Amino acid sequence: EEISSEIITSRPDYLASQKMLEKAGIDVRVAKKEFLPSINILGLLAFTVTNLNKTMSWESAVAGVGGSAMLPLFTGGSRIANFKINKNKYEQSLLTYHKTNLTAIQEVNDSLSNLKLDNEKYVKNLETLGMEEKDFKFSEYKYNEGTISKLDLLQRKEALLVMQQLVASSQTDCLVNQISLYKAVAGNL
Repeated sequence: EEISSEIITSRPDYLASQKMLEKAGIDVRVAKKEFLPSINILGLLAFTVTNLNKTMSWESAVAGVGGSAMLPLFTGGSRIANFKINKNKYEQSLLTYHKTNLTAIQEVNDSLSNLKLDNEKYVKNLETLGMEEKDFKFSEYKYNEGTISKLDLLQRKEALLVMQQLVASSQTDCLVNQISLYKAVAGNL
């Protein structure tokens, strides 16, 4: 009758879209962090301590380390461009994620509604087939009694065969819709 909407979270396209969105978010955060100044404390401190001689004091070594905070001046444009590119990729991934989400829900809803409609049609065809079988048996009885002609009996037989074909066709439609629903929920029924 109904399926929880959370079942789409296990679809491969949904999972792939979610991973791409997470990756794009990480790329944006990395691009933001590129704007922060970089400090190289250990490298300069090790160099300063190994070259510490009588003319150089600890105060000048600490001042040298403190002065090693670096802000690249000539790479700002490329960093801004990199940030904007990553932000646009994130927005595009977000739109793709939403579209994948809506598509998955639509596919599940379509498959479920098709299955319901075809199942109702199958049940009605089965009822009609039961009536046609009774009618044919009654027509056989009438033919054996001699009250109807062979042509009437053959027409009833033809109607019965047509109804059997409709039942088989509607049953096939139900099976195809079950497979479609199974595919839409990625095998998680």
